[in-house]
Amino acid sequence: MKTYVLDVLENVLTEEEANQYYYKAFIEMNKREKIPYIVNENKYLKFLLRLYKMDKNVVYKCRFFEKWCFDFLSNSEKLHYKNSIKKLRRNAFNKREFFSKDKDILEMILKISYRDVFGFQKGYKIYFSNLKILITSLTDYYYFITFLDKDEERVKNLVKKSKLFLR
Repeated sequence: MKTYVLDVLENVLTEEEANQYYYKAFIEMNKREKIPYIVNENKYLKFLLRLYKMDKNVVYKCRFFEKWCFDFLSNSEKLHYKNSIKKLRRNAFNKREFFSKDKDILEMILKISYRDVFGFQKGYKIYFSNLKILITSLTDYYYFITFLDKDEERVKNLVKKSKLFLR
C-alpha cells in the first residue's frame, strides 16, 4: 500500500505562495477569480473520469453530506445534475458511505470536495473498488491517492496524461 499526494503543482508551495493562492473561499470568489481554480478542478475531473472508465464500481465516503454541500455547485450545475442530486438526497443524506455507478455523482462529489477547501480534512473519500484505489480530499486543493494494490503504473500514466503530479 502506497500513498501519494495528488496535486496540480509539481512542488510544495511556500507559506507566502500558499497565502496568495488560498486567500478566499471558492464560493466567495467572483467569476474571474474562479478561472484558475476551475482549470485545476477540470484536471482532477479528467483524471477521475479516466479512472471511472476503467472501474465503475465506486464507493463514496463523506464525513458529512447534507443540503449545504450543494451550495458549492453553481445554479447551472444544479440544473445539469438535477436527477443525480435527487439520487444523492435519497441515498446519501445522513449516511457516511454509499455506492453509485452514476458518473454525475462522481463529478459532483469531486466538485464539492474541491470547492470545500476550508472544510474537513479527509471529509470526502472516493474508492474505486476494482482498481483498489482510494482518493481522499484534503483542504488545500489537493488529494491523497492510495494504491491498495501493486498495479499503480497504469494509474501513474493517467495522472501524467491529466497534467497532475504525484509527490
